Amino acid sequence: MNIILTGLPGVGKTTLIESVANALGDRAGGVLTREIRECGSRTGFAIESLDGERRILASRHLKQGPRVGPYRVNVENLEAVGVGAVRRAMVGHQVVVIDEIGKMELISPHFRAMILEALESDLPTIATMGVSGGAFMEAVRERPDVKIIRVTAGSRDGLRHDLLEMIEQALSDGGQGCG
Repeated sequence: MNIILTGLPGVGKTTLIESVANALGDRAGGVLTREIRECGSRTGFAIESLDGERRILASRHLKQGPRVGPYRVNVENLEAVGVGAVRRAMVGHQVVVIDEIGKMELISPHFRAMILEALESDLPTIATMGVSGGAFMEAVRERPDVKIIRVTAGSRDGLRHDLLEMIEQALSDGGQGCG
């Protein structure tokens, strides 16, 4: 079973997936993306594994790396933390968490491959993804084993219980729940 949380920027997808991951405790492994703010302004993003490794994913201050909007992406950090965290989740945990499947993350062919590997595994995978994107994101949306859940500011808090229930059901079904 694979669940993709989608919605507009700032609606709380990361907050929701982090809350679900925290409730699952050590059964969940994977990666979160966090804003970096300076003086009240967003200056970049950090990538953080659920087991505590954290590095700069993208920043306005980086001088090199692929550009996404005003940010430059540190692909080496993305692959070291993101690919490693998802791989460890598939080996040592029961649920894979990927926040997020987005333009910055998809720059890395290794991270794209790891996303597909997680989606194709027998483990329940929960991920966040924006409402629009390129061909890779569309292919993920169209997978028959993916359940898309739209997150809004009004629905975010109520979805936590529903998501945990779906994941628990999938775990009791051996990972093959709704999807």
